[in-house]
Amino acid sequence: MAHAETRAEPLAAAPAADVAAEPIYQVQFIVVRPRHREDLQAEDWPNIRPELASDALTAGDYAAEQPLESTPDFSWVAEAEWDFPNTLRRLQESGAYEVLMHRSWRQQATPRENAVPYVVKLAFDERNLPTEVATTGSNIAYSNTGYVYSNALQNAGSTDGAGLIGTVAFGKARYLHFSIDLLMSEHSNPSQSSWQGNWQSQSAIGSSAEQLGLSSVNQAPLKHFHLQESRRIKTEETQYFDHPGFAVLAHVRRLEP
Repeated sequence: MAHAETRAEPLAAAPAADVAAEPIYQVQFIVVRPRHREDLQAEDWPNIRPELASDALTAGDYAAEQPLESTPDFSWVAEAEWDFPNTLRRLQESGAYEVLMHRSWRQQATPRENAVPYVVKLAFDERNLPTEVATTGSNIAYSNTGYVYSNALQNAGSTDGAGLIGTVAFGKARYLHFSIDLLMSEHSNPSQSSWQGNWQSQSAIGSSAEQLGLSSVNQAPLKHFHLQESRRIKTEETQYFDHPGFAVLAHVRRLEP
């Protein structure tokens, strides 16, 4: 007796798995230095500039956009959405620290091994004062004609002068990581110019030392302070990267998809 042939029904196609969207993070950092630096200036700090891995990014005179701006879902963060309002206020009220730089943006976490950095390039004048406004909501930069919105790198000066230069990077491997590679170079004997007043209140903010009428000759040798560190981080925790010459406070917050 012949048996009827049976065929297995084909398996139904499995529904496509939902692919979780990459989260967006709000990244923020502040660079500060102590205002009273007499003891620091008296110490024997290196006067030979170390090489940085980011020198190729910061070399030369140019006006370029931040590499971060091309990363997925990148956007600058407006002042009203900063995560550090109380910290900034305390720093400003204490008078013990000077805020050199404050930046905030949103991005996906790029792979740690090739994380796209925020490139820092901020020049100092002969009195070791920054030549642009430190805190810039929505990446506002200061020009001689007033406040303008700009995503360009800070100052397009030489990398071997006084100032703050290097990179800050946020990336992800198995865990989130925040990396600092910054060099602050200062004149060892700042010029005692007759130019007076709080630099942040002057109409000349954003001008070069030459435009301010400060002498650029017979400058004392530079002293270099290098801060390089990479660490695993957790969101919603303020990270403190310390150096006798300056410090960096960083904060990362994961945003809801």
